[in-house]
Amino acid sequence: MIANPPVELTDLGQVERALAASHDGGPGAVRATTLNLVVYAPTPDDVAYTQRALERIGGSRPLRAIVAAARADGVRATVSTSCWLGGGMQQVCSEQILLSARPDALPSAVLSLLVTDLPTFVWWQGPIPAELSLLSDLATHATSTIVDSNVSSLEGVDTVGRLDPCVTDLAWLRLEPWREVIASLFDPPPAAAALAGLHAVDVRGPVNEARLLAGWLGSRLGLEVALEHDERPHVERVAVHCADSEFVIERRERVQVGHASGPWATEHPVVLPILDASTLLGRALDVRASDAVFEAALAAALGRAA
Repeated sequence: MIANPPVELTDLGQVERALAASHDGGPGAVRATTLNLVVYAPTPDDVAYTQRALERIGGSRPLRAIVAAARADGVRATVSTSCWLGGGMQQVCSEQILLSARPDALPSAVLSLLVTDLPTFVWWQGPIPAELSLLSDLATHATSTIVDSNVSSLEGVDTVGRLDPCVTDLAWLRLEPWREVIASLFDPPPAAAALAGLHAVDVRGPVNEARLLAGWLGSRLGLEVALEHDERPHVERVAVHCADSEFVIERRERVQVGHASGPWATEHPVVLPILDASTLLGRALDVRASDAVFEAALAAALGRAA
């Protein structure tokens, strides 16, 4: 990756010129923007986390990222480009704009910087605020709104769903390897028959991911599934209780391989990839429509019908 030096501006009308000049600095650089990504990053830590996530995906998804934060002073923008060597020895470049403005001026400032006629994703970091005007204004222009229920809570995700019908929860994407392994344990016919007696799931991990797993099982099977939960920073263990049988998936350390076992399967290794921020964001940017399975799992987790 080649990162061009950032340029600070107080006039948004100069942003396009500054970006064009930064592209001209590298031989064979190509402006091939495929989407807009608007990130609301309320703290410096959120900005740093976003920049780390963007570092690895720009080469495969050239994009314009507008990383926005509300500040008390006037509008400021810092623009930069990062380029990756692609096919034919051309540099494919992504653009990043760090934008700060008053909350009431932020939506219009963001709108003025979007590349027209491209999909626009909004990634809201931090809790969902009681005052929804800023989030609502941003979500209005979104192809999809990205949140993380480990930060915003499932109730917050549900609130976002009322503003934008296409919501992507990073916690749901984080659970995908676990859901795949759970489903595989019930492939043998005797295990599949045991699903009729599924009554509880015991999850060692973040509470909102635990609630989503219980909601997913309950909504897919049409059953009431009790949740037992032990808080951990990451999912470490899932035990599915079916009548007198127990199916267990466990990753004892932060490694890519765990172990699974059940009444019809001796303990065996299973792949449980650890999905970093770049991988999760990349997958979220591939989502262009609502996910009925997620919506049903969320509804069940919240104790209501989908």
